[in-house]
Amino acid sequence: MKVEPGPPSSEAVRATTVEAWIAAIATGWALPGSWEGWAVGELERLSAPPVWLVDLACTTRAEDALWALHQGRGRNAPTSARDDGIRLHLGMRYLAFLDGKVELGELLRELGEHTDRHNVDDPSCEAFGGLLTRLDGGAEEKEIRSELAVLLGGQREEAARALSELALRLE
Repeated sequence: MKVEPGPPSSEAVRATTVEAWIAAIATGWALPGSWEGWAVGELERLSAPPVWLVDLACTTRAEDALWALHQGRGRNAPTSARDDGIRLHLGMRYLAFLDGKVELGELLRELGEHTDRHNVDDPSCEAFGGLLTRLDGGAEEKEIRSELAVLLGGQREEAARALSELALRLE
């Protein structure tokens, strides 16, 4: 007997996509309203869309969009999705740095605080703190940039891929 799948449920909203939107909005890559098209598409696709998705589709403020997405993430989000979100956040901030939107010292400080707040081990807050200390101590910026590229290479690729999937342009 062949069983046909029923209409998608609200759980069909991929946790990794929610994490990507959270990272994109929090890091400034997603401008107000850019999430509306995705949310409306999900509303049309789902047979029983959750309230948070309706809220997301109706807001143009980043703070409200983040609130809705965090509601969508819920307390039971898979650890792997949350880890993906942290990696995406680091990668998107690094892309902003490469795009000239943030200074090196500010980036290192911010990433150190983010990894410390989320208890991340790879890369650790100490790695960013060490680079910041060396930068403040007069180390060559080129050397710090090179080490940062190695440290965040994987996150950079993941972030660029996520931004592309979300149809957000690296400008």
